[in-house]
Amino acid sequence: MDVMKSPVSLCTGVTYDRSGIQTWLDNGHKNCPATMQILPSTDFIPNLTRRRFIDLCIEKQNINRLNSLSQIADFATYSDENRSFLARTNGFISTIFGILKNAEEIKFIQYIMTVFD
Repeated sequence: MDVMKSPVSLCTGVTYDRSGIQTWLDNGHKNCPATMQILPSTDFIPNLTRRRFIDLCIEKQNINRLNSLSQIADFATYSDENRSFLARTNGFISTIFGILKNAEEIKFIQYIMTVFD
């Protein structure tokens, strides 16, 4: 399940991601997918509370990732033996590259480069 990018509510009070509910309505549906109620209005109401909550969760997740990467970088810079151990650890490199691929902050990239340096 993907994180909502633009949470909106219908008149039924149910919140959806804007693109998903727009596709539902564009396909000719006239009802709420969750409640099956006929929609007297198809206007979207931005759910700002949900948006703020999602942003806070993402921020916390990024902080946790940065802390973990910082600890890994410290471990890797301690000795060549530690770097060799990380390189031999099954799935480590692909996991680090997965984080790098999704990194939006330069700090992630800096920590990862410290590990591979």
